[in-house]
Amino acid sequence: MAAKTAARMAPWPAATEIDTGATVQQALDRALKADVSGNDLLEYWEDDPRTKVIALYLESFGNPRRFGRIAHRVGRHKPIVAIKSGRSTSGDRAVRSHTAAATPDIAVEALLRAAGVIRVDGMQELLDTARLLATQPLPAGGRMAIVGNSGGPQALAADACERHGLVVPELSPATQRRMRSRLRVAAAVANPVDLTADGQAEELEFAALTALEDPVVDVVLIVYTPPFGSGLERTREAIARVAGSTNKTVVACVVGHDETIGPVPAYAFPEQAVQAVSRAADYARWRSRPAPPFVPPTGTDIQAARELVEEDLSRHPQGRWLDPATAARLLACYGVAVAEFATVHSADEAARAAARRGERPPGGRGEPVRPAGHGARPRAGA
Repeated sequence: MAAKTAARMAPWPAATEIDTGATVQQALDRALKADVSGNDLLEYWEDDPRTKVIALYLESFGNPRRFGRIAHRVGRHKPIVAIKSGRSTSGDRAVRSHTAAATPDIAVEALLRAAGVIRVDGMQELLDTARLLATQPLPAGGRMAIVGNSGGPQALAADACERHGLVVPELSPATQRRMRSRLRVAAAVANPVDLTADGQAEELEFAALTALEDPVVDVVLIVYTPPFGSGLERTREAIARVAGSTNKTVVACVVGHDETIGPVPAYAFPEQAVQAVSRAADYARWRSRPAPPFVPPTGTDIQAARELVEEDLSRHPQGRWLDPATAARLLACYGVAVAEFATVHSADEAARAAARRGERPPGGRGEPVRPAGHGARPRAGA
């Protein structure tokens, strides 16, 4: 996981562990972005094989259009989780005093949504979501089975699912029959699957694996309240075995413990787990949509532009700043209109050129008259 947090332009030591067990490969603070932008970092992390998830703290956008293009491309294969401060009036005031820049929140929301960036509301949610994305496969859908030993937290998880757009479907009759054949009589098997406080680690493992085999289930949330059942350590081992036996998404809530159990992100409270799954499911739906086809711009002549540049470089092998007339021809190849201009070498020539065009002399209003050596300056060969 790559993160932009609090380390002034210096990477954290490789594989730094944070309290939740997630590995932070790099944490960079760009300060006032004097020479390194968020777009630069996105492109760096895009090609970094160690980085599975990109986590960003944002205050403003220097080039939002470029950010959107890059994030959309990167997000197709590597999730980006972002928190944007300055959403409230007072927060916006703080951002402006800090960076002298701010972006209206409605514009930020539209930009991040279109680019497939997972927007979260706080640092805890950023870490919760990034941990899931870094350790588990993306959910194939939003249908969750909740399996555990504690009815209260499981009910809270089911409530949170409805708030966040997830579904807690009733398990199929075949799945329920199989569970009843192995679980204690007091267990509830419809979904949530409540093993009661006496449920052992082996029962938890069996119930979770059975739920994962049901075609109506995309994600299993394992809820465990210690120290009941088989105890914390044996239950952790069972949770890790479940994740190692399936290609579906597995998350856990071990009440009071934020940690990572093998490849399973475990959260202290059920609402954390559900919210992280909801963010991941939304991202999976965005990523499953086909990318919009490339539509070449109209009114362009790339071949003519290439020939113009090659011709100029043949005369100036070291490259040069293009003169205004050549620059205008190059821009015209891409459909960019340039205001009419004349090249002059003195004030008298400027006055005559302005008179020919019915304009006021330099300093007046009208189309520009440029002294020689000034004007549009694309550089050939740069």
